[in-house]
Amino acid sequence: MSNNNSRKPNEVIVNQTSITSEDESPILSKLKELLEAADGTDNCFPGLVLSIIGDSESYVPKPWNTVAFTSGLLQSIQGVKKSWVIYRGKTGGISRLIYDAFRETSNTKSPTEPKNKNKETFNNNTLIAIRPAKKIEKKGKDKVTEPNWCISLKSDFEDDQKPHPRRYKWFNRYVCHFLEKLSAEYTPLLSKENEKVLIKMRVPVLVIAVEGDQYTIHQIKEAIQRNIPVLLMKGSGKAVDFIIEYLQESSQVERENILKVNAPLLLEENGENTGTQPSYYNF
Repeated sequence: MSNNNSRKPNEVIVNQTSITSEDESPILSKLKELLEAADGTDNCFPGLVLSIIGDSESYVPKPWNTVAFTSGLLQSIQGVKKSWVIYRGKTGGISRLIYDAFRETSNTKSPTEPKNKNKETFNNNTLIAIRPAKKIEKKGKDKVTEPNWCISLKSDFEDDQKPHPRRYKWFNRYVCHFLEKLSAEYTPLLSKENEKVLIKMRVPVLVIAVEGDQYTIHQIKEAIQRNIPVLLMKGSGKAVDFIIEYLQESSQVERENILKVNAPLLLEENGENTGTQPSYYNF
């Protein structure tokens, strides 16, 4: 991953807070441009797309087996000729785990890297960072760490006055809309060199949620509403374990208790009764 041009953020401007299934995906359009401009002939869509979510600012209450997680992640793409791993691209947390896991793999190179007779033009595994532009533009803080591609989403509307984490809900919608559109595209399933594609399939897309916060809960909700499958990593803590515990509980009374216990941590509130409906109902 040594090509500096490949790490330049490719900016995408959005001018609405929501996007429908009938709309074109600006993120997918940008990635298509990158594929078409890439040096080589293997510019088809990947055979597997994994979107890893769960980056958050707050402390993880208990350690979990991150080594097993990253090892399993790498094993899941070993049998795939070409894969995309989409993540937030932060310098710490889940993003750092993803980056460190893929940095040492010998087949992780830039898709736009110039031809070299001694190495492959296209890599098998491509890291793609997608995140709000505002975070990327802050110099010296939380800078994206060398993904193969970086997509920077910049809003053309005022979003700073909304409280965190609701500030970037529009971002979740656009990313999940992109995954929905990508899953409708086709990619070769079986093919031979210098021959026509024998079989095509739709691009498999899976969201993997680990740790997380209220922001992650909204991401999961958006993905499910767009029929994107979500894998919850049990034992990773925080929002993901809260969701699993809630789903596994059949008693509505116990579900209410689970919400009350977890809401202060996930919403960063002190849990005091204000006389209004608890905000955990907004999950």
